[in-house]
Amino acid sequence: MSTTIIIPDFPYSSHFYGEILEDLTQYLRTNCPELTDEDPTEPHMQLIRAFALSSHLNATLMDLVANEMFLPTAQLRPSHVALLALIDVHLAQASPASTTLVAQLSQLFTSGTFPRTIAPAQSLFATVESRAAQAVEYETLTDVTVTQRTDQVGLVYTFAADTGLYTDQTAAARLNVGTFPLGWNRTAGDALYIGQPDVLWDQIQINLQSGGTGIIGSWEYFDGDYDQGQPTSVTNLGSTLQFNVTSILGALNRAGQVVRVRSAITGAFQDIVSTWTGTTNIITTGGTDPFLGQTSPSTTISDYIVGSAWREIATTDNTNQLATSGTQTVTFTLPQSLNQEWTKTSVGLGSLAFSAYWFRFRVVAFSAGVNPVPIQVRTDTGKTYIAFPVTQGHSRKDDPLGSSDGTASQTFTFTQSPVIDDENIVVTVVEATIPQVYTRVDNFLNSVPTDRHYTLVFDDDGAAVITFGDGTNGKIPTAGVNNISALYRTMDDVDGNVGANTITVNRSGVNFLSTLSNPRAASGYAIREGSTIEDLARLKVSGPASLRVRQRAVSPQDCEVMATEFKADDGSKPVARALAIEESFGPKTVEVVVVGKGGSPVDASKLSEVADFFNGTEDEDGVIVLNHQAVVTNFTQHQIAVTMTLTDGNPTSVVTALTALLNPLAKKSDGTYTWEFGGQVTLARLIQVIMDTSPPPTNCQISLPAADVALGTRELPVKGTITINGVAF
Repeated sequence: MSTTIIIPDFPYSSHFYGEILEDLTQYLRTNCPELTDEDPTEPHMQLIRAFALSSHLNATLMDLVANEMFLPTAQLRPSHVALLALIDVHLAQASPASTTLVAQLSQLFTSGTFPRTIAPAQSLFATVESRAAQAVEYETLTDVTVTQRTDQVGLVYTFAADTGLYTDQTAAARLNVGTFPLGWNRTAGDALYIGQPDVLWDQIQINLQSGGTGIIGSWEYFDGDYDQGQPTSVTNLGSTLQFNVTSILGALNRAGQVVRVRSAITGAFQDIVSTWTGTTNIITTGGTDPFLGQTSPSTTISDYIVGSAWREIATTDNTNQLATSGTQTVTFTLPQSLNQEWTKTSVGLGSLAFSAYWFRFRVVAFSAGVNPVPIQVRTDTGKTYIAFPVTQGHSRKDDPLGSSDGTASQTFTFTQSPVIDDENIVVTVVEATIPQVYTRVDNFLNSVPTDRHYTLVFDDDGAAVITFGDGTNGKIPTAGVNNISALYRTMDDVDGNVGANTITVNRSGVNFLSTLSNPRAASGYAIREGSTIEDLARLKVSGPASLRVRQRAVSPQDCEVMATEFKADDGSKPVARALAIEESFGPKTVEVVVVGKGGSPVDASKLSEVADFFNGTEDEDGVIVLNHQAVVTNFTQHQIAVTMTLTDGNPTSVVTALTALLNPLAKKSDGTYTWEFGGQVTLARLIQVIMDTSPPPTNCQISLPAADVALGTRELPVKGTITINGVAF
């Protein structure tokens, strides 16, 4: 017996409620003419309305599923998470910002047990909360300590340039009796080093039994950053390059300073001892690469960066360069600012090598005279400070997180979110009264029954869910009551890259700190991947691009991706971004223009490694396609100097904002680069950033640049001198 299925003559092409309801109403009129009441409350009308609604929902869900099954058409973040996971691309949680706080100590530490904790781990600090902006929290991840008394000088060394020897004078310098010999033979380069292992200070007190004569010197601190500025001028001497470095050493005789000069074009550099011509401080290249990797050396000052790790600081020197006897002071403004960072370094040789905050008096030149005779050195007569790192976020502890019931594949969710995905996540299970730390793994495929492993995934709100093993792949936690705990960090979904001098709130009330601030802007914050429409659009491109393998670069885009993924011999990734240009150097060539970490050029040795990676060596094949040659070059820095008249507002915040903006690696909120090779730096963009600072200025007039700045094919912007109301930064 056969059954004939009669399909009604009905237009099934409608998708949405209104269209479907209209079709059903017409069908009802045609096939049931006796039903003449079309009032919405009539049962038949209510029924076809229900049919229309369910059909509408089915149609939209089918559309949703159809769209969300494919990466190019997906719109929802969970769909991107699932689809990208299929190609082993996992979306990152938001990354926290970090910076250094400098705090004035409220007291000296003269006794007790050392090390002495000043601020315990997880101490909280924050920006000021206002109606316009919520407070951003930062915390110390480890204890902030001092290792010795702060009411006496930590270390005092004398250095004799003619012998190259350091002499430890610390014991004698702490006492106000007798003298300690400098050990100087009146040679340029002799130095007196004063250091503290933990604290900084803004005044030195020196007791001189008798002052020296005929000394020209400078007071200097260790900064460690060689990217200080451009030379005043560059001269090609034929076989060498000569640089006028008055721009960084000043107009006085500062011979003997080690200055690094680096080519912004090639990344090659030399460390050169400065000399004095009688009117000018200069450095002159030498060695086997006097042109710093250039075939035709440039004499344009913006093509070079010069700087010194030891930097002179302005002082009120009542010793008159160690010439005035008696107890005298040397006072200065603490070198912790936007452009200054007094950092630790190691001074001394062998057993005397010691890492500390060092301050030195360096002898530039001697004339006829005698050495000074010091008796005592102190660093506690002014203000003392401590510098320590802080990271955006707040440590949490779920203790207990839960109880194990001994079953397979148990899951637990952290109570606080959004969770920061970093090494601070620690999951512990108490087994037979002993706390056992479990190890996080991507999956249980390689886990055996005894492995204390767990996996961790994040939901769309940033909550963390952990899963334990099933007894076959991964250990089942021992059954117990409240025996599972978790340590982790969370942070609000707010940009932590705040400006300089904005983190001023001692939220934990640490007693030993009287005032505090961040002299430089915080950095490192990145949004949770896929949290914006723009970032989802980026992931549609960058996710599949990650499938490109390292064995072969076929297209220019392959070269760009693979350059940023290249790992040097020392394990570093020297290239932060790249641009590939076909046939710059002839047929079958690809120029790979690279930008180094931090937005600096890549140094010459790393450029060579990148070139070998693409082109191959005698021992290894290159990754670029056969019969092609890659030429790796540094990007060209286009300095953007800004001169403005500002009404109201905060100049420091403006400089911070412009410094962050005028960086080759600056990014928009969607994670894409702010500046493109060959693009434009517009006045409108500069003004927008300035007006967005806090407090906002009421007026800003930019006189330089006078118009939008066009970038060359290989150019990206870098910050030049910023002048606000006549003051240069």
